Amino acid sequence: MSALTADPTGVFKQWKNIINPNHCNWYGIRCGEVGENVGRVISLSLPERKLEGVLTKYIRHFTYMETLDLGGNNLTGSIPEEIGALKHLKILRLNGNSFWGPLPSNLSSCVDIEEFNVEGCSFMGEIPTWLGWSPALRSVHMGGNKFSGNVPISLLNCTSLRFLNISSNNLTGSVDSTVGNLVHLQSYLDVSHNRLSGLITSTLGNLQDLIGLNLSNNAFTGTIPESIGNCSKLQSLDFSDNKLSGAIPPSLSLLSNLKHTLNISHNNILGLIPSSFGMLHNLTKLDLSFNNLSGPVPETLANLSSLVFLNLSFNQLSGPLPDNGIFVSLSSSSFLGNLNLCGRLAARPCPSNINSQPLPTYHDHQRRGGPTLITVIGAAAEGAATIIFLALLLRYLVHRRQPVQSETVTLFSKYFKALNLSAEDVHAATSVITTPNGSFSRSLSGTIRRAVGFSSIEKAVLPDGTVFAVLQCSIAKLGKKDRSRLDAAMLELSKIRHRNLVRLMGYTKNPSSLSMLLEFMPNGSLDLHLHPPGHHTCLLNWNERLRIIMGVTAGLVHLHQETCGDPIVHCDLKAANVLLDSDMEPKLVNYGVASLFKRRSSGDSTVTAWVGSPGYVPPEYQLFRDLTKAGDVYSYGVLLMEIITGKRPTSECEVEVGVMSLPTWVRSLQAQEREQYAIDMSLFQSSDESQIAQILHILHAAILCTSPAPSERLNMLQVLGKLQEMPQSTLPQELVPVDSAPVGCSSCQDDGEDN
Repeated sequence: MSALTADPTGVFKQWKNIINPNHCNWYGIRCGEVGENVGRVISLSLPERKLEGVLTKYIRHFTYMETLDLGGNNLTGSIPEEIGALKHLKILRLNGNSFWGPLPSNLSSCVDIEEFNVEGCSFMGEIPTWLGWSPALRSVHMGGNKFSGNVPISLLNCTSLRFLNISSNNLTGSVDSTVGNLVHLQSYLDVSHNRLSGLITSTLGNLQDLIGLNLSNNAFTGTIPESIGNCSKLQSLDFSDNKLSGAIPPSLSLLSNLKHTLNISHNNILGLIPSSFGMLHNLTKLDLSFNNLSGPVPETLANLSSLVFLNLSFNQLSGPLPDNGIFVSLSSSSFLGNLNLCGRLAARPCPSNINSQPLPTYHDHQRRGGPTLITVIGAAAEGAATIIFLALLLRYLVHRRQPVQSETVTLFSKYFKALNLSAEDVHAATSVITTPNGSFSRSLSGTIRRAVGFSSIEKAVLPDGTVFAVLQCSIAKLGKKDRSRLDAAMLELSKIRHRNLVRLMGYTKNPSSLSMLLEFMPNGSLDLHLHPPGHHTCLLNWNERLRIIMGVTAGLVHLHQETCGDPIVHCDLKAANVLLDSDMEPKLVNYGVASLFKRRSSGDSTVTAWVGSPGYVPPEYQLFRDLTKAGDVYSYGVLLMEIITGKRPTSECEVEVGVMSLPTWVRSLQAQEREQYAIDMSLFQSSDESQIAQILHILHAAILCTSPAPSERLNMLQVLGKLQEMPQSTLPQELVPVDSAPVGCSSCQDDGEDN
């Protein structure tokens, strides 16, 4: 049957020659009991036995076999054409092995096939059209392979199907409207993590018995079909990480059985959040983040008593946040990046004099041209209350447009000093200029401005062509004590020198804002490269990702162990805060900024309103604990997982039992000894065995870094030690880890100057 090279569990000890009349009692074998099948092997089931070897052509002798289950072993090689001799085969499970190559065409002879499971192997080529010809086919598991080409129409016409998973491949094209013929699908339809495009067909609404629908991580465009509301039995629905636009269809509110997830994040969805979402009483996870939703957060969401995860961050939502029902137990991380929200969870009081509506920003006012005299006079006819409202609004806008008074500039860069750079020069140089490939606008002006909440980064160009970046922070709400220590804090940050930290070259300050002048990173953020727009997967190979990992590690070790004075806690380590220079060398940005925005508690401990970014925040920060190095280590571990898996931490991993965070998902795979399934498919396909060993080694370190208990996490020096133990047989010399002893103040410059 197979040429085995390893049988560590000894399952074949009682196996003897096949002519032995007792073979029907051997482990894993079942024989027929009636008719012509008597004494013939009809089932061979040896799943999860750690078997190694190949499947040989002698499989053809089992002509009466109905079940072949070798799932979850370490078998390799291609599947021999002789498997087509198993004409009575009904169940084929080869999942979780290392089989490769195209599926043998002779499998088309197995016309009675009911379950076809090759999930998590390395099969390639197109999905064969003959697969959809079997009239009894009920379940297809083909996820996690290297299949390419279009989804065959024959498969979408297979009306007997109950389950279809073709996720995590390299499939292209659209999902044909014939998918609406799969009216008997009763469990899952999963086409996620491919390169599918085009419109989402409205015929999906025909699948009214479907329990789970996952179209995430593709390039689908257009709107979400109203017809999805017909799928009344859906428990999980995921449209995340596509290019969808338009409004959320109100019909989604009819999906009263949704209980695992409703995820529409990372699209271009516009309009309001339907207030009717308050009827989804069984829902446990709602993720609408990273869209362009506007308007208020519906009060009705407070009634979702089953909800345990809510993410509305990085939209254009406005107005007061509810403070009742489920909102009582939520944290502000659910609403980051919505600058016009107010209330307790937004850490911003609602203005009482304008009916709790947010005031327009300066840029909104500029874009509209501002209120004219005619507008004000015309509005006066509507009553005294309206006049008072407009007067207050106009006073606010005029105040915002007045030049900032008492602005000072402090320079650490000798070059800037030689230019006698002024605050006015900085403002004149600041713009939102976009590079030809759009990388700066997306990774700096866009992502960081939204993700940080109180800060933005803009590009600045001096008349002589010198390019730098400006990190802008609001300091209007700083207390007197913290305001008084700003200059000293800036000086300390300016002294930090490391090849993997973005340098502070100066700053300007006025009573309401602080602008930090930083070196410019032309290749944008790591986030942009891990999740490139218009691409299904990350385009970085393993050596490129490893170089970034090593650089991030070195930068964080320096902050925690090697700086002068107290260690520096980054507080917001994430892919968007890792910038890449012209040589793709990573540099951390935004380090130490959070410590400037503390508030003091009544006791001796220091707590902070800073909550980091969704997905990267350690669990203890939800309890408003002190900012710690252990918290940074957790974020670092999540970042490593993101680099290796290609998954955003904000996109929960959906499994049969529901949804889980990225660290929990990776940890669950480790418990099953299936860590290799966490590796980004494009990375897995392009890496050799020694590189896979390196990837798994680092993934294990990431798991140790993301322990729920802070005391159980590694510190960064221990992490560095783990990296030094990494298999290095094919590691480029420039990436070989070296010992990193603390260098004390040799990494600091006392005068704070920078050439």
